[in-house]
Amino acid sequence: MVDNQIRNIRRQIGMTQEKLAALTGVSTGYLSQAERGIIENIPAYRLSDLAEALGTTVEDLTRPDEEKEQSAVDMIREILRMPRAANEVIVLGGEDIERMKALVSKD
Repeated sequence: MVDNQIRNIRRQIGMTQEKLAALTGVSTGYLSQAERGIIENIPAYRLSDLAEALGTTVEDLTRPDEEKEQSAVDMIREILRMPRAANEVIVLGGEDIERMKALVSKD
């Protein structure tokens, strides 16, 4: 579960394994093994470092895909329910857009 999330988010933001490894102080070999699920129990401090470097949260790295999909649907429904004038445009910031992409993407 975590392995797929690390790889998916890293790829979505266009980061190489080498860059992520350098940002988190792990070897590329360790990161490769973590992404392939060979390392199953990644320490909490390491998950925190990975999440920070990827611009996400530990929760996003550890949440099952099914929950992420439901979260994305809920987020879109909430946006569509927001009251607005007929000519008002909803403006989302870069973080909002990236989070939505991460929630709905499937690699």
